[in-house]
Amino acid sequence: MSNKLGNIKFQSDTDVTVGQPFNNYSLKQFQPRLGIAYDPFKDGKTVIRAGIGLFNDFLHVQSFMAQFSANNPQPVLNMFFGEPLAPDLNVLPVIEFPSCTRCTVPTNFPGLLTGVLNPVSSPTSIQWHLEIERELIANIKFTATYSGAHSYHILRNIEGNHTLPCKSENGELIFNGRCGTAAPALSSKAITLYAEQF
Repeated sequence: MSNKLGNIKFQSDTDVTVGQPFNNYSLKQFQPRLGIAYDPFKDGKTVIRAGIGLFNDFLHVQSFMAQFSANNPQPVLNMFFGEPLAPDLNVLPVIEFPSCTRCTVPTNFPGLLTGVLNPVSSPTSIQWHLEIERELIANIKFTATYSGAHSYHILRNIEGNHTLPCKSENGELIFNGRCGTAAPALSSKAITLYAEQF
């Protein structure tokens, strides 16, 4: 991906970093799993099963590639709606759609940047399971199960250049748009960031 993608790694960046889009922190994951099965009465009719495991979801560059490709070499992404790109090449009949020629006119919108804030840990889930099973009579069994999970480092999309609050009154933050933005060096651009939620 060298020299193909661009990234905003920190909100203090003044420009897009071209090259390595983000560091891969998921190359050496510790993912232990443990499971047991126990027959307490040694009669083959009762069994206790338990298991616990740590699982990771890996961050795939495909998740960000479309957004990052718009960052380089010119960090501008504009979207246009309303006009068909090739009206004479449609295979199926055209569905009537409101015409909007001014929707495709270039604007002074400075563009949208996308970034992944470093460090990014891979999403992680701890899962556990406890089961007790007892054969009551032939072909009839009683089973009680408890399962659970807890996840963290969940990836989320956040506004990267949000307006900063000016003051606080009675515990409420006051935003009036005159106190700057989170990424002042890129204040003319809209930024969306992928960051982890703890």
